[in-house]
This record gives sequence, C-alpha cells and structure tokens, in this order.
Amino acid sequence: MQEQSVQWSRVYTTSDRIEAGIVKSMLEDNDIPVVEMNKQESAYVVIGEIELMVPTDSHREALQLIKTWQRKA
Repeated sequence: MQEQSVQWSRVYTTSDRIEAGIVKSMLEDNDIPVVEMNKQESAYVVIGEIELMVPTDSHREALQLIKTWQRKA
C-alpha cells in the first residue's frame, strides 16, 4: 500500500525564535502537525526567517487559530 504524500503550506513567518515556538506549540496543542523551517543564518541569528508549515488540509484552521492568538497577544 502506497502512502499519500502530504502537501504543506506556509501559515506563519517570523524572525523571532520565541514567537515561532509559541505559535508552533499552539498549533500542535490543537492537533495540527507543524514543520518548522529555520532559514536563519547560523552565524547571525537576526538575519533570516523561520517558517511554520502545516498540511494543506489544515491551512484554514491554522490561520484562524493564529488570528485568534494575535488578537490576544
């Protein structure tokens, strides 16, 4: 049996590691799988972005959770 490949879509981008961790944890707490793509320069952490990716079928739900979180922050 062949496993279906998961399509991922970006739902959040930030240069702040702590903020990325908070959003990632919030999504995982709501049973949404998250992949973190750290594109920051290793020598200079202030350069670059961290992208959070979720399965495409969870994209809309993830964006709604992020909007709710941003209103509270």
